[in-house]
Amino acid sequence: MEVNAQYPYVGFKDEHDNPTAALPVQNEAIMLRDKYKNVLFAGSYAIGKTVWLCLMMIWDAIDYPDNLILTGRKKLKWFKSSTLNVLISMIPPELLIKWDKQENEIIIRSKDPNKPSKIVFIQLDTSRESLDAIQNMEIGLFAPDQVEQLDEEVLDAAAGRLRKKNSARQIIATCNPRGRNWVWKKWVDKQGGKEYGFVEGKMWTKGTPAPTCQADVTFEHTDNSYLPYDYIANMLNTYPEKWLDRYVFGSWDDFEGLIYPMWRDDIHLVKPFEIPYWCNRLISYDFGHRNPTAIGWNFVNGDGDLFLYDLHHEAGQWIEYHANVLKIKSEQNGTCLDDVYGWPADPSIFSEQREVTIAEEWEGHNIYWERANNDVPGGINRMASYLMPDEKLKSPQYPHGKPRFFVFDIPANEPFVDEIKNYTWDELHPNKAEMPEKKNDHAMDMTRYLINTIEDSKETVIAHEPRFLRERAGTGRSWMSV
Repeated sequence: MEVNAQYPYVGFKDEHDNPTAALPVQNEAIMLRDKYKNVLFAGSYAIGKTVWLCLMMIWDAIDYPDNLILTGRKKLKWFKSSTLNVLISMIPPELLIKWDKQENEIIIRSKDPNKPSKIVFIQLDTSRESLDAIQNMEIGLFAPDQVEQLDEEVLDAAAGRLRKKNSARQIIATCNPRGRNWVWKKWVDKQGGKEYGFVEGKMWTKGTPAPTCQADVTFEHTDNSYLPYDYIANMLNTYPEKWLDRYVFGSWDDFEGLIYPMWRDDIHLVKPFEIPYWCNRLISYDFGHRNPTAIGWNFVNGDGDLFLYDLHHEAGQWIEYHANVLKIKSEQNGTCLDDVYGWPADPSIFSEQREVTIAEEWEGHNIYWERANNDVPGGINRMASYLMPDEKLKSPQYPHGKPRFFVFDIPANEPFVDEIKNYTWDELHPNKAEMPEKKNDHAMDMTRYLINTIEDSKETVIAHEPRFLRERAGTGRSWMSV
């Protein structure tokens, strides 16, 4: 921010409301704005992320006259009960022209007294109302708090509206780590490209003993040495390890809300091999157009183990396109469609609310899907049982037991792996029956239909290796027994 004697102090303050320097991690986040168009301040609780975000909005409102700054959280009530209080407290009264609680906007005096700037806060979800509101704005800064709670679609929509002249035209955001989700991929894993930069901080260093006095709280162990030692110690001594990993140590590796925490790349991903001709194959399907369509090629071996050996996962295409892909990929991966044992599919494709159902469109391409059981809680429990190692089946290859579900380690199956690593319980309904968060779940739904079909089948889906092959091999055991 440009220093101007006519303005009151607008900056970081200590607990007594006196001007103070930024924390080193806050200062690093400020400097990143000169290097990157899209800046993320990630990390644990209590390292000054929200204060940094609010100050950046105020500085941009002052430095760029007539600026329009968009902020918010996934739920507007969350923003109003937390971030908004910090934002209002940091705006000097001399600069606050108007706080319109009906329109959810704050008008601030800029360095040009004739051109005040505006900070608008809205609910940042994928509802039509929210997306339309974003599409009707021409903004100079997008500053979401807790961006890990948002859908990537919201970020993309706002990025397309960074068109305000004489402004930073940046995205700045805060987040707590939430596994290897889209935020991690875009910023930390650099999949967003060279315009994405991030800084991350931690309340405490994992493996360091809890502080016993204030002298223990140094920048060697924390990114906020002003935190009371007993506050940190209470966290470390009270909360479960997975919660600490995310909110105290700032780890991206995992968090408690994962539905399938038992997934392991080194166990469930397997090198492709030739599928025995006698194994039963099933093709499963979850419908999508705006969201991805997911079609999985699966087989069951003689031990009852289930394998996903190929996947089609793509959005924005029509049934004719997906039908052609299904036929082409089946030819490529050695699947004879006439011999497919089962075709479990999303029950919604049979809905007769349309003049021609989705299922009937597929039938026009000689593909006949079967209505699957869409029991969500039951299907999740069943899939978890397939993923869990069976202690009765220990071996040198599986010292903790062998699971019953495997995925061929090929590029086509990467969307499945991405989804299962980030498939989480919905945090919005803590007092209701647990249900998964409805996003990035199409391969998960597809597999749930498949496993429900297998488990509900009155006939066994397991096919056994022909006896003459076992005798030729000199063993009576199944081809993949342990």
